[in-house]
Amino acid sequence: MAGNTWDNIWKVIKQEMKREDKINEKFRFYHYTSLEVLFSILDGDSIWAANVRFSNDAMEERILMSKDPHMRDDYIICFCSEGDALSQWRGYCHAGGASIKFKLNGPKEYSILHADYETTGKYEIYENTPIPVLYTNTEADTGMRKNEIQKTIQKQAASITFEDVVPYLKNEMFYEEKESRLVFANIKGNLSECIRFRKLENGVKVPYMIVKSGDIGKMNRRKTMDVNNYTNEELLQKLDDQGEIWLEEGLNQEKKYFELLTRIQKLKEEHSKKGNVDIYCKGHLPVQEIIVAPTYDRERIAEQVERFCKSKYWLSNVRVRQSKIPYIGSNN
Repeated sequence: MAGNTWDNIWKVIKQEMKREDKINEKFRFYHYTSLEVLFSILDGDSIWAANVRFSNDAMEERILMSKDPHMRDDYIICFCSEGDALSQWRGYCHAGGASIKFKLNGPKEYSILHADYETTGKYEIYENTPIPVLYTNTEADTGMRKNEIQKTIQKQAASITFEDVVPYLKNEMFYEEKESRLVFANIKGNLSECIRFRKLENGVKVPYMIVKSGDIGKMNRRKTMDVNNYTNEELLQKLDDQGEIWLEEGLNQEKKYFELLTRIQKLKEEHSKKGNVDIYCKGHLPVQEIIVAPTYDRERIAEQVERFCKSKYWLSNVRVRQSKIPYIGSNN
């Protein structure tokens, strides 16, 4: 996203949030999906951004204000602030699935693949951060909300327009989702080369984009920083604080990852530490936790997911657990 557009959008939305909306500021990001898509995300190390005009809120398509769809065409990845919510299991994982918790706090780089990436290797870098949505009552209410938001934009002296905020508006009937969104704005065709199409069950093809975390080009262009740059004192402090470390993209990232794990384990043994340090690898999806949906075979599925994560070094420390909700879908 050009400049600090996302920062200006967040300032405006935070100002517009009502007191009861503050729960959306927890900055927890869970993505609910089917088992098939879960393994596709983990194996492909990428996630799809869907066109906002085809979301599950029919009102959204009508309140998108751009008169020229070629001037603005937004793609979104949606997250819920709760990872084990019955309504979300019923809505998105009725045949089984999982919620994926991503570590997305703060602005990060994303690589959006060109539609012909497999042959050209081309992609676009987009700096972004998830922002909570604003809930609005009706299409008529949106008109009043537009005036309020425009006043806030002027007050904040933000270099954005109301149209920049529109992708974060949603009907209040979806409030229980407590949603945040990563929005990738295809303004004046800047991301047009990244648009692909997938076929739905009814035969219709809808547009989407493939998004990867970090600058994937750096994985082949440089070496990861030396883990010895972290002193023992720094690592011990991170153990005490249940902290996190982000390894830079690089050719030898896997080697550095295991070197760091070895050092941390040795320090834990030497100093009788019981804490853990989360290690995230830039250039790979920052998956923190996976919760398996409430089904008869959730225990077996959780084991299968955990075994798969162990096969990918950047996922090897992902926590996998089962839903605590005693719910089993019924065909009655």
